[in-house]
Amino acid sequence: PDPSSCAGSLREAYAASVHTRLAFSQRWPTAPPEATVVRCYTDGAFTAGVGAVAGWGLAVQLDETWQEYSGPVCADPLSADWEGAESQSNNSGEFTALLRALNFCADRIVDLPGPIRVEIYYDSRLAAGRATGL
Repeated sequence: PDPSSCAGSLREAYAASVHTRLAFSQRWPTAPPEATVVRCYTDGAFTAGVGAVAGWGLAVQLDETWQEYSGPVCADPLSADWEGAESQSNNSGEFTALLRALNFCADRIVDLPGPIRVEIYYDSRLAAGRATGL
């Protein structure tokens, strides 16, 4: 599969797979029931081979609206697109997707009125451990 298109089927993949939920409830109070819920589904992809590039995907659900984003992982520290990846791997795709989800939330949902609850879903235990400090 083309890593740059890995966001295209995230909704279907997560509907059929077991995923890990990043739960903030143990560290921060839960949002009230009337809170706007933003759901971010992330995934990374990598197919080994000569010149292989890892990819990341992000699907965001806000109410009934979906937005999808995807792209290659940049492992060049001199590039303006570099976000810290040191190599092309599935893990670098998973971490880049998680970082993109957090950046999306920081940049785009801060202007929503009222309380907001953000839920981030992913299938990487490594990313889950890093995100939650475990």
